[in-house]
Amino acid sequence: MFSCNEKEKQIIVEEAMVPPVNSFSGEYAQGGIVLNWDYSYTGQIEHYLLYYAPGGETTDTLSPYQLYYQIPHAVADTNYLFNIKVVDKKGHHSEAQVLRLSTY
Repeated sequence: MFSCNEKEKQIIVEEAMVPPVNSFSGEYAQGGIVLNWDYSYTGQIEHYLLYYAPGGETTDTLSPYQLYYQIPHAVADTNYLFNIKVVDKKGHHSEAQVLRLSTY
């Protein structure tokens, strides 16, 4: 039997209210990858979580003021998968924005 109380419903609603980043994009040039995004910092953002693979399946925690990320030595002839989430000061997170980038 499934049951849900009002407190559980409230947590789900709050998590859905953290907006994702805008305009998540990337570019491969001169052997490296540069990622960019936009976000209207509201003072409630704790950090961004950036995940990417291949490359050791890396997860980095980024400052709420940072709007770019650089991988100086990307692997040639590889398909990369990136996703980024916004985490607020209460620990709620946005949906992941996904980016696929090829270095072929």
